[in-house]
Amino acid sequence: MVSIAANPLINRLGNLLAATRLPRFMPRAQWQRVRATIISLVYLRIDERFLADGVIRAETARRLHAVQVAAGAHGTTLAAGFEADPDIVIEQARTIPAVRARLLDALLDTADPQEECRLGLLRTPVRIVGREADIYAAYDRYRAEYELRIGLVLPVTFLIGTLAVMASLWWTTGIFASAMLLYLGVAANIQASTVLTESVGARRIDLPTLERLATHDLPWRDQNSALSHLAEQ
Repeated sequence: MVSIAANPLINRLGNLLAATRLPRFMPRAQWQRVRATIISLVYLRIDERFLADGVIRAETARRLHAVQVAAGAHGTTLAAGFEADPDIVIEQARTIPAVRARLLDALLDTADPQEECRLGLLRTPVRIVGREADIYAAYDRYRAEYELRIGLVLPVTFLIGTLAVMASLWWTTGIFASAMLLYLGVAANIQASTVLTESVGARRIDLPTLERLATHDLPWRDQNSALSHLAEQ
C-alpha cells in the first residue's frame, strides 16, 4: 500500500480536492454529511456547556439583556418569546431545546470553531497513531484507497491521450475511466474523514477545539450581530 506520510504531493492534492469539493463532479452529499456532523458536534458541545455551567447561563442572560436594550433603542422587534425577562428566557432555554438552539445560535458565532474542527480532523491521524489502533487502521485503509486511485488518474489520462493521438480517437472515451478513478478516490477520502467524525461523535477521540468549547470562553457575537440574528424575521 502507499504510505500517507511518504506522499505529501498526493496528500496535498487530496486536501485541495476536499477543500473545493468540486461541486459538479464530486460526491457532494457525502461531503455535506461530514460538514453537518462537524456542525452538530460543535453545537452539541456548546449545548452541554450551557446546561451544565451556571456561569455560562448567567453570561447568556447578560448578553440577552444587552440585546434587548439595543433592540429598544433601535426600535427593533425581537423574535417571539425573547423580549421576556432574561431569567425567564434562560429557564425556558434549559427545558425547551428549540428555544435553547435559537438563543445560542443568535448569541454565538460558531463559524470559526467549525473551521478549526475541520482543520483539526486533518491533524487527528497523527495524534491517534499508537493510541487508537482500530480507528487509525480504518482511516488509513480508506486513505490508501484514495491515494492509489488519485495516483492513477494522471497516468491513465496520459495513456488515453497518447492512444487517442497515435491510434484512434475512440480512445478518448476512456477519459470516463479517469473521471471514475477521481470520483472514487475522493469518495474514499470522504469515508476516511467520516471515520474520524464518527469517532469524535462517539467520544472515542476528541478535537482540541471541542475541548476548548467545553472549558474556555465561548465565541460570543458582538451586540449588533446578535441583535440581527435575534430580530423578528
